[in-house]
Amino acid sequence: MATSRIEPAHHIASLVIQFKAEHRAALHQFIDNFTGAEIGVEENSKMVVLITSDNQQTIVDFIDQVQLRTGVLSANLVYHFNEAETSTQGAQNETA
Repeated sequence: MATSRIEPAHHIASLVIQFKAEHRAALHQFIDNFTGAEIGVEENSKMVVLITSDNQQTIVDFIDQVQLRTGVLSANLVYHFNEAETSTQGAQNETA
């Protein structure tokens, strides 16, 4: 009998964050310290942040935390990709 097992998913997300310019340094530090997050593009008081993770909750946590930061005016999810890897193994005899 063939069995399949689900490997951890790979999530990629992007957000547009609008912020007050005087809070730029603190926001940069927060993003730099958040595992899997990086600034893709920044112009004036807007930036696109890319997040990669093996679970969706990390992305949700990032959005929740960044929205609560002083000086952040908005943080909007623009894109979310989820790729679950499935590997199929050949017939196996299982013994209990």
